[in-house]
Amino acid sequence: MLYVPDTHALVWYVTADKQLGKYAKAALASVDTGKNQAVISVIVLAEMMYLEERERIKVRLNVLIEHLRSNPNYIIAPLTLETVLLAQRIKGVPELFDRMIVATALEYNATLLTRDSVFQGVSEVKILW
Repeated sequence: MLYVPDTHALVWYVTADKQLGKYAKAALASVDTGKNQAVISVIVLAEMMYLEERERIKVRLNVLIEHLRSNPNYIIAPLTLETVLLAQRIKGVPELFDRMIVATALEYNATLLTRDSVFQGVSEVKILW
């Protein structure tokens, strides 16, 4: 299975935050053990950079990226023209970063790991929390 975590899901997974949904936690744990893969949108990493700089999260982005790069089960997805074109079709998600994350899930035909209710209106993507 292929998963795309949103920013909250990834932050809460790496910080072992209890707010992370049990299915999302199990999905990401299965990536760490090699049973599945996760696609990490570069937009998620950019948002984490922003949050780290403002001291709103306790994740060191450079350490996280090193971990992601060292595990072949994590794929860092670049922002591509295809992603932008897919995001353009997603009218029910108003926030730009969120649109890019859901577009990444669509592009990779992956399950989106999120608790954000704004994604519930995107019928083309499966959501797990």
